[in-house]
Amino acid sequence: MVEIGNFIFSLEKYVDAFLDVSQDRTKEALDSIPFVLLIARGLERVPTNHYGVATGCIHIARLCYAEHIKVRELELLVSLLDAQFYISNLHFLNALLCLRSLSKIIKDGIVSSSSSPRTNLSPLFSWLLRFRNTLLAKFSLYWFNILHGVGPSEDLDYCLAKENPDLVLRLRSFTSRPDVSYVSLFFDAQLQDFAYLGHSYVAPVAVGNSPTGVESLPPILTIPPEAHPFPADDVSVIMTKICSVLSLDASEQPRRILSFFDAKIHKTFFLAKIEPRIYLVSVCPKNQLGNAQISSFLNRIGDAMQLIDISRALRPA
Repeated sequence: MVEIGNFIFSLEKYVDAFLDVSQDRTKEALDSIPFVLLIARGLERVPTNHYGVATGCIHIARLCYAEHIKVRELELLVSLLDAQFYISNLHFLNALLCLRSLSKIIKDGIVSSSSSPRTNLSPLFSWLLRFRNTLLAKFSLYWFNILHGVGPSEDLDYCLAKENPDLVLRLRSFTSRPDVSYVSLFFDAQLQDFAYLGHSYVAPVAVGNSPTGVESLPPILTIPPEAHPFPADDVSVIMTKICSVLSLDASEQPRRILSFFDAKIHKTFFLAKIEPRIYLVSVCPKNQLGNAQISSFLNRIGDAMQLIDISRALRPA
């Protein structure tokens, strides 16, 4: 059996090697930007004096610094989009590596800003930091069931309390209501491009040895954790309703939420599509179809998880 310390050390070496390769590839892509042309155009507009060269050098330095900031922000944006892709497709290790890479890029950017960097960040860089914070919160949410079981709950609660947006804590508060039994996230693995990993739905007609029964739709997240495993009746109801009829169209306001009451088991289900393959489900006791507060909360939490809040923050006031 591999010792935990050795495993962590090996993972750290793998992460560092990955970052070195990623940075080389990013540098190659960014080197294609015609800095010389930009500087040359800037020099054409530089007024000369009897010292000439001094004025041009000052302008070149300012122009190069501005271009350095743009390149840094572009590099950060590319890494953020990569992280969003990996998180939304449950690629755990790739998502972890991207988030680690983001931390280094952000640290380098903040340190190089000035002696008091927090007050001198560009509006775009500040927005990119909010984007990163949202992705961290999504990572904690999507892998909460695993994180909850591998370490002290106090340490996890401490980290979750520092997140902004605090997705896990908001869902915890929501499920403490008497009219809500639990919430879950499901990953639809139909036509996925990687092997079944034990945390996703596989259609019965899929090629290969698909799981059957209750195990065919295990949630990737359940809050509160005590609600897992699912009652078989709940699973069968959700499996018949979770489908492509739900849209990801952010222009639909309010968000389209599929709600239905099952008279046989006396429960109400609210389903919302968060990612192309991820669904948010709220299960409530009795008939709650007229409960507008539940739909309103799912809309708000959905806007945060689907990055709609982040997109709105980028628009001019």
